[in-house]
Amino acid sequence: MDFVQANWLAITGAALAAYVFGALWYALLGDLWLSAIERTERQLQTQTSPVIPFLTALISALISAAGLTWLFEITGVTSLLDALTLASALGLLIVSPWIITHYGFSERPVLLWCIDCGHTILSLICIGAVLFLLR
Repeated sequence: MDFVQANWLAITGAALAAYVFGALWYALLGDLWLSAIERTERQLQTQTSPVIPFLTALISALISAAGLTWLFEITGVTSLLDALTLASALGLLIVSPWIITHYGFSERPVLLWCIDCGHTILSLICIGAVLFLLR
């Protein structure tokens, strides 16, 4: 795939859609997530620059959208169902097991696995849908 010729409007739109979805996801599950990481909102605000996590999330969404664009091209995705299937399989069968592996070794609670893996899977589905619809 020639990334210069890629549909950067679709990639950017998909990344922004996933970013907004993530904001909604963690707004909805924020208290559970804070409990799972054993932090308060105040502790998070004093530990790091608020810009860094949000910028990291946006860059990660852009990389994921570009990568999924490439996967759609090499696998020949031709329908919305194909796009959603590939995106969900990637999240469920490839990415989430690695998150769980890291969390297992760092003894993170299962609740955190569920929240973060759920976000990952649904974000990839969101990216896949937007990429397909804006192709």
